Amino acid sequence: MKKRLHQPISFLVLVHLICFFGVGVSAQAILGSQNCKSISPGSSFKVIAATDSLLDRSVKDYIIAAFQSEGMRSHPKPMLRILYRTEIEQIQISSSKTGTVEAQGKSWAGNEIFVHLWRSNSDSVLGGERGERGYQTLATYLRLVVEVSETNDLSCVWRGRAIANLKGWRKRDLLRQMIPPLIKKFGRTVTRADIVLR
Repeated sequence: MKKRLHQPISFLVLVHLICFFGVGVSAQAILGSQNCKSISPGSSFKVIAATDSLLDRSVKDYIIAAFQSEGMRSHPKPMLRILYRTEIEQIQISSSKTGTVEAQGKSWAGNEIFVHLWRSNSDSVLGGERGERGYQTLATYLRLVVEVSETNDLSCVWRGRAIANLKGWRKRDLLRQMIPPLIKKFGRTVTRADIVLR
């Protein structure tokens, strides 16, 4: 039975999705995916950008190439429709003087959640309020969402998402690094995978 995509992630899964982002240009991206059904190897596909933004259009060829590297073929009358979009969002984060950034997780429903689960010298969910007060700032994140569906009925085949802090990066350069490792998860459900961006 196919799972519904838009159910909120439970708290325990959210805990597993925790990712700490570094403060330098070298950063970490977090990937996640959900496989809805199996398909025939080498299926044909067509890639569609969800928006006509310059950023989305600039990476379309990289999306196509990534799926081709997985043994699939581009075709004008495809079995699969691949819809992708990029999202840029400013999210409030907190940090103590130790420099540890709060954890980040996102449900498929679209809710960003930042928490400290446990810190011995600062506020946390499990430890309560303690230590010196941290500071809050805005961080800009770049998210890539890819949705693969059957052309005939638009039923879900696979969906994947990658997110990373944009600090110090050109958007297109960051996306070019996020695309291949995300598409390599095609056909699999992956709760979390991390990649180091250089």
